[in-house]
Amino acid sequence: MTDGSAQTDTDTALITITAPLSVVHDVGIKRFHVPRYARISTTKTVTVVVYNYGTQTEVVDVRLDATGALTYSQTISGVTVEPGNGATRVKFENILFPTAGSVNWEATVSLGSDENLANNTATGTTEGR
Repeated sequence: MTDGSAQTDTDTALITITAPLSVVHDVGIKRFHVPRYARISTTKTVTVVVYNYGTQTEVVDVRLDATGALTYSQTISGVTVEPGNGATRVKFENILFPTAGSVNWEATVSLGSDENLANNTATGTTEGR
């Protein structure tokens, strides 16, 4: 050392360990429950499980669209999702299956400040019989 002091076994160094940054705003679809089959003229429920992967309580919109043998579109606004174990079930109920054929579903969760858009959409298919 240039200052003339001797280094000993008890000298310490400051080491800073930085944990990965947590995401503040990230809401996504954790599960998407659509019926595999539906009988014609019956009603079914589609459930979207929205999860808060971030650290802040969020208020989101959840949209469900269907194309194919059934045309459907509905948005449920103002869904509150808490952080941590903040899974919230959003149910789209009494969806009528009028004809036979495949129905292609797409669920989307919208949060303006979302930092991870990759988990905001889920798809599924129902076969109307």
